[in-house]
Amino acid sequence: MGRLRAGRGWKAIDALCQRLGLPLPNVAQDAERIASELERSAPWVDRLADDMPALSALHAAPALPLSVTEFERFKERIRLLREVLHWEMELKKRTLPLKRYFQNLDELATSAHLDELADRLEENFGRLVESDEILRRLLEMLPESERALRAFEAHFGEASESRMETLLLARWARDHLSLTLGGEEKLHAFAGRDARKRRERARRLRQEVEARLQSMEVQRILSKLDEAPLLNLPERARYQRRTPEQAVREQILKECSKQRRLMPLRAFVRSFAGEGLLELLPVWLLSPETMAVLFPREAYFDRIIIDEASQCTVESGFPALMRAKSFVVVGDEKQMPPSRFFQGGSDDEEEFETEQDDDGVRSRELFSSESLLTLSRSLCRHEGLKWHYRSKDESLIAFSNHAMYGAELLTIPASTPIEISKALRWVHVEGATYDKGRNPVEAERVVDLLDELLAREEKPSIGVVTFNIQQRRTILDAIDERLAADPRFRRRWEEANAAESIDERPFVKNLESVQGDERDIIVFSLGHAPVARKRGGKETGEFYVPARFGPLGQRGGERRLNVAISRAKSECIVVSSFDPGLLNVGRAKHEGPRLFKEFLMFAYHTCAGDHELARAVLRRVSLADPYGSGERIRRRQLEDYLPLSAQIGLALEERGHHFSQDVGASSFRVPLAVHRPDQPQRFSLAVLTNEGREARSVFESAVHFPAVLASRGWKMPEITPAEWMIDRDAILDELERLLNEAQAAAAE
Repeated sequence: MGRLRAGRGWKAIDALCQRLGLPLPNVAQDAERIASELERSAPWVDRLADDMPALSALHAAPALPLSVTEFERFKERIRLLREVLHWEMELKKRTLPLKRYFQNLDELATSAHLDELADRLEENFGRLVESDEILRRLLEMLPESERALRAFEAHFGEASESRMETLLLARWARDHLSLTLGGEEKLHAFAGRDARKRRERARRLRQEVEARLQSMEVQRILSKLDEAPLLNLPERARYQRRTPEQAVREQILKECSKQRRLMPLRAFVRSFAGEGLLELLPVWLLSPETMAVLFPREAYFDRIIIDEASQCTVESGFPALMRAKSFVVVGDEKQMPPSRFFQGGSDDEEEFETEQDDDGVRSRELFSSESLLTLSRSLCRHEGLKWHYRSKDESLIAFSNHAMYGAELLTIPASTPIEISKALRWVHVEGATYDKGRNPVEAERVVDLLDELLAREEKPSIGVVTFNIQQRRTILDAIDERLAADPRFRRRWEEANAAESIDERPFVKNLESVQGDERDIIVFSLGHAPVARKRGGKETGEFYVPARFGPLGQRGGERRLNVAISRAKSECIVVSSFDPGLLNVGRAKHEGPRLFKEFLMFAYHTCAGDHELARAVLRRVSLADPYGSGERIRRRQLEDYLPLSAQIGLALEERGHHFSQDVGASSFRVPLAVHRPDQPQRFSLAVLTNEGREARSVFESAVHFPAVLASRGWKMPEITPAEWMIDRDAILDELERLLNEAQAAAAE
């Protein structure tokens, strides 16, 4: 009997599934209980089966395009659905026991679902109508697009919206490029291996052309000098009068050949400046004060260039400007202002009447400008230079770049990662004392460093910078004592000072006099040392560093600091007798002391290998993202978008090579740097990718970028998206060949 009842139950289940359009479930037990539940639900199932056509019509979406009439009809359907909702809910209650046996029975819609559907229709009705209009216009312009859209939907109907957009853009890019070039064959010719070779030859040719143009310009200038009228005058014929020009030439030759009773230089210049002297000597290197003394107040020069104008006062530079028809004022307002540290001043200066000159600038305001550079920026068109070439390692300029220039300077990444660079060193001095600006123990340590540096096989140029005059004198005294006591040091020091170029000789200067200098290695002597804190005449066991900063603590002191910390080309060594945390700058009135402490913290953490703390210092002094990575141009990214550099890097990684992206500490970075196989901490290859996100001139792409990267030891193949799309495997083979060549060259 049980088997008969089970058979009747299975027949009932089969009939139910057929009427509801559901597949027959695999139920192996509890047939009797299922049959009982079906008998109780049968009337409701019959009613639901009778209403299925009507319900299907109610649930159906309106046909597109969606008109106002269709919209109102659809809202009426929703209302009808609400009326029959209680019947569906009753059915749900009756069929709920079947859910455990029939997993395909879905939850029925609720009134909340219907309300949400109505609200979304109200909200998006305008966009639906707009989309219909866009689709209609597309089909009018490109009737075949409907077939393409249907085919795309059939193949990628389950893909997300962003995935579809990515696929469409990729296909469009290839077809558009092929169409532009005239077909697939020309596309391969444009982006194949031969195309890369042609581009490399064109780059070398452009570099040769630039070098040739520079050489030709030098020859043009020299030939123009040879054409000076005084040099091409015929000799005076015998028994003939001299022409005025011949007389001038003979007078100049006579004065230049004298050994005694020489004409004063001022008289010589003023006598012959208008008689052809400037055609013989068109370029003069003078201070503004000397120019005002030598030359009359006339526009003798076509152009005057005033360099380091941030240190030139208006009263010093203005007379020089009057000697030229045009002028160029060059300087850095973030560097040293005119020094007034030893000048006295009065707050109750005598008032004088202000007048308007021809340009509408009041004379008082004119001469009260801090420097000639400051005045020129407010009155003249100005251009900025963004590249920094001096420092061979970015850690040497990173602090200045972020603290003073807002990370706008473009610096050149080195082929050694900044994390393992030794360009910035911290040398701690134990047992030092500070007395009236002098620290003799630290001075001795500086001399030890000089001896160590001068003993290197490749002799570097060296400069020592102190933060006060007293410490400079102390170091010079220590050098003199070492010269007298150590013959080896004396020989090395004398050899260094015998360098042919004065810019290669060592120097010891204080902060105020170092602008304009640069050396391979700069040694900083801070001078300060910890002092025991006293209370009631007794030492408390605590130590502090006296906040005595001299010019660094004045207004604009941060600019003096900027000059000092940007003089090094290869290395910067900070010699300190105290931990930077002991320096208290909380009561400093100006920015200089605070940035001074931050620089010391940056140097201390960089040398210790705490690069996260070093980056935190840069974040404190700048809004820029130091050593940031990832995309530098903020724009909407596709879901599956990968920059070309990442695609190449991941492909190389599959072949066993390691890589880094966006290498550099400024906005100019190497998109993809491949590590050396034998020394993974160093880079072997820089891969340049041009995806069209940055506007580049031919000169930048072919000459400048390769030149600046080559100066830091990079090898630089360039890959375009079209080449990667067409010739991926050949490009990877070529990159591996270059990596092997670079490794072999490094081993030699």
